[in-house]
Amino acid sequence: MDVQGIIAQVLPVIQQVIASLTKKSDAGIVGRILEAGSLATFVSEAAEKYKGNPVVDGIAKMFAEGPINEPDIDPNKLDVGSVLNQVANLDGVLAGLGGDTARGVKEFIYGMAEKVAGASGGGLFGSGQKVSADEAGFLNDLRARLGL
Repeated sequence: MDVQGIIAQVLPVIQQVIASLTKKSDAGIVGRILEAGSLATFVSEAAEKYKGNPVVDGIAKMFAEGPINEPDIDPNKLDVGSVLNQVANLDGVLAGLGGDTARGVKEFIYGMAEKVAGASGGGLFGSGQKVSADEAGFLNDLRARLGL
């Protein structure tokens, strides 16, 4: 099992999932800041929750070490259906990890998306409804594609 190779394939999918949520969100600039903060908090907590999962451990360490080189993803041009297809294809990437470890990676991805979606709502300073109908629909599709 090449953990670094798996991380290299999983991380871009995670980044596109988060960008898809950005596309579906009606949060403004303050909301985006809240979402980024919730992402950082989730990853630091996940390091403990998924302790022993080499993929989650590796991703958490990358986040802890500083900014991750993010691809230049324009959420407005992102094809969410294509992102969900990439999520579904993670089964092949995670196949060599074993059931519990692979499931932990999927739960990590979904938990991260759920945390970001619930971090901020629309309206003034992100105080409106926390998860929009579009975000909820995306989360349902994400859960299904992850097989959770």
